[in-house]
Amino acid sequence: MKKNYKNYITTRSLLLLLTIAGIVVLAFYQQYILTIFLATILLLQLLLWYRKHLRILQEFQQFVEGVKYHDFSQHFNVNGKGFGFSEFKEGFNAINNEFLSIGKEREKQYQYLQKIMDLVDTGILLFDMNTGDVGWMNEALRKILSIPFFKNIEALHWRYSNLLQAIKELSGKKKIVVTLNKEKVHIKLQISCSIFKVEDTHMKLIVIQNINEVVDVTESQAWHKLLRVLTHEIMNSIAPISSLAG
Repeated sequence: MKKNYKNYITTRSLLLLLTIAGIVVLAFYQQYILTIFLATILLLQLLLWYRKHLRILQEFQQFVEGVKYHDFSQHFNVNGKGFGFSEFKEGFNAINNEFLSIGKEREKQYQYLQKIMDLVDTGILLFDMNTGDVGWMNEALRKILSIPFFKNIEALHWRYSNLLQAIKELSGKKKIVVTLNKEKVHIKLQISCSIFKVEDTHMKLIVIQNINEVVDVTESQAWHKLLRVLTHEIMNSIAPISSLAG
């Protein structure tokens, strides 16, 4: 790309210099008609150069806007007119294709992680600590709470106010036990959390386990290992793709 564009600039520059030199020589010998003719050619060359650079600037701005709004579907035509600029368009297309590929890979990882989370019998809840908006919940959590879906953790207030308070107050590596009154049955839940930051958003990952049955040491250790692994994988899955541009 550098070689082709360098050749383009060199050729254009030489043509401009030769035209200017011709104008100077003809004007010196008072060949005014030819001088005007070459001056017209010079103006046309400058106009064409300006238009070509303006076009590539517009396409560059279009590319930047696409990156800004995470739109990597745009494609630049490299077979059109404009020698010397097709390499830029090829570069834009290559960057867009790379981001699309990364996005598809992230989506695949997200789907895999979702399947894994739905297979475990431990309830998992991910939410925005500032707004309370739920980013993720698995099938086990739905079964534990007998709630098919909720968009915000405040929805728990009407049925499980003590659980909601525990989820909000829990921090660090602490573990707490909460008793739920579910269909006239007391259920003990052990709750742990992990807090992490994605760009400017603080997220809290809650892991809930039914401990009505005794949990042995090995199972407890495996549970905490699961929490660490999930925190790492979720951070990778939900991190905005724009962070890759940094």
